[in-house]
Amino acid sequence: LPAIALGVLAATAFGTIFPLFSIIFSEMLNIFEILSPRTPENEEKYKDEATFWATMFVILGVSAMAVCVIDYTMFAISGEELTKRIRRTAFRTILYQDMSFHDNPANTTASLTSRLSSEASLLQGATGGQA
Repeated sequence: LPAIALGVLAATAFGTIFPLFSIIFSEMLNIFEILSPRTPENEEKYKDEATFWATMFVILGVSAMAVCVIDYTMFAISGEELTKRIRRTAFRTILYQDMSFHDNPANTTASLTSRLSSEASLLQGATGGQA
């Protein structure tokens, strides 16, 4: 559960990246309007403003990368835990079957092992946890 909670939190933070990008981009464009015409008097202010908003772009990019990595990692961890729990439950269920279940030619060791491996992996693919 903590992995899912962190994943949802990171996904929410990642969802704020593009609105923040639009705000920073509009502020960057405002520099051209506010400090127009470009004169030697406002040259220093122009550079300071441009440097500030360019730094904000870099910070936003690094933040987006970090949040995206946390997001994908946490959902991959929760998908792995789900798959492990399903395999454990399925294996326990196979072990508690009557002997007649294992005598059935459709339930050979190879088919049960294959089913245990493939069907749990399909569910993990549905959760988006496979790389």
